[in-house]
Parts: sequence; C-alpha cells; structure tokens
Amino acid sequence: MLKMADHLEFDSKFNHLVGQRVEALDENGKRHGGVLGFVGLNKFLGRFQVMLNRTPLFNIVPSTVKLQESKKIF
Repeated sequence: MLKMADHLEFDSKFNHLVGQRVEALDENGKRHGGVLGFVGLNKFLGRFQVMLNRTPLFNIVPSTVKLQESKKIF
C-alpha cells in the first residue's frame, strides 16, 4: 500500500476516481484535467488539494471533480 505524507488526509468519496482521467473547475471557473493521483485535505496548509498529473492544485471546487468525457476520434 502506498504511504502518503503525514500532512495529507485522503477523501474516500473520491476513491473510484483515483488513477482515472478527471476534470475539475477551480474557483475562477478555469477547467483542469489529468490523471487523478490524490484528492483530499492538506492539513499542513489547511486546504483541499487535488493532484492531477502529479501537479498539486489547491483552488479546486470539490463538487466539480468528475470523470473526463472520452473524446471519440471516429
């Protein structure tokens, strides 16, 4: 099992999305997308954190995290 840093607290309601391509909106309405690595509370900063493609994002609105629709080429 993967050991997380002590200051990260995983949010279990997003379990089914970890490792999948997701999209989310930030507080300014900008869309972010990528592979979800972590979602939950960063206790060190006291803020909700999402990691997409190993990039931490802190201004994401939790209710907007959802599966990214697949784009059909044909």
